[in-house]
Amino acid sequence: MEAKDLMVDIFVYFNCFDGTCITVKVTGFKDNIVYGVSENGSHWCTIEKVEPIPLTSEILEKNDFAYNKNNGAFVAYAEESYSNQTVEISLFHVKNEYNNIQLHICESRYPEEVMLHLMECNYIHELQHVFRACGIKKEIEL
Repeated sequence: MEAKDLMVDIFVYFNCFDGTCITVKVTGFKDNIVYGVSENGSHWCTIEKVEPIPLTSEILEKNDFAYNKNNGAFVAYAEESYSNQTVEISLFHVKNEYNNIQLHICESRYPEEVMLHLMECNYIHELQHVFRACGIKKEIEL
């Protein structure tokens, strides 16, 4: 990962000095050091040791995304804080290892009018960035 990808409260992997890999929620970063917290406490590592967490069916289902067999998308609904409207969040190609995951966000009243279409939303932190930028009130749990 690069420094531009980091943001407080995103989930990433830390490849630790002892060879283990842990999931952390980023709590801060300065220069080349990234700080995070896991179930086992606080941690830090250099940015070269930070890896993105891929979006998977299991993670999406745990976060109330339902699989739609008709179009092959995982779909969830959340409130968007700027307009106070419910938005539909759709992730396509999650189960296809050969395609990049596509993200569509639209008002649930007008699903044919896509508000946002983002290609290559393949990682948890990318989805978290979009939620924050769009004011979508949905927290990701791992």
